[in-house]
Amino acid sequence: MATPPQIPLLAKLNLQASNLAANFKRFHINQINYCKAAKIDHEEPDCQASIFLACVGADAYCEYETMTLTDAERTMTITTSLLVLDAFKCHCVGDVSEVYERYVFHCRKQMPGESINY
Repeated sequence: MATPPQIPLLAKLNLQASNLAANFKRFHINQINYCKAAKIDHEEPDCQASIFLACVGADAYCEYETMTLTDAERTMTITTSLLVLDAFKCHCVGDVSEVYERYVFHCRKQMPGESINY
């Protein structure tokens, strides 16, 4: 019988990063890959939420404690991984200004030889 590979733990979520939104996106993608590699993605949602909270680190967990969630949402029997993820996403990414995003899009200049497809 083959032994399972040793998967290194995730790096903690750095809330002090200069670009918090990009740092959170990177952490979230790494967390998804970690869960698939460790076969955690088949666990119950409350178990996935607990694993996510264990991986974010002490600083991010302290920040989680200050997020506006009801007592019922905080109990691990009700908390789902999507609820925890949405709370962190709102904190790290925030609201996107649709007007500003349109402005950036319409100010974009296509470079010579650049395709319209990425």
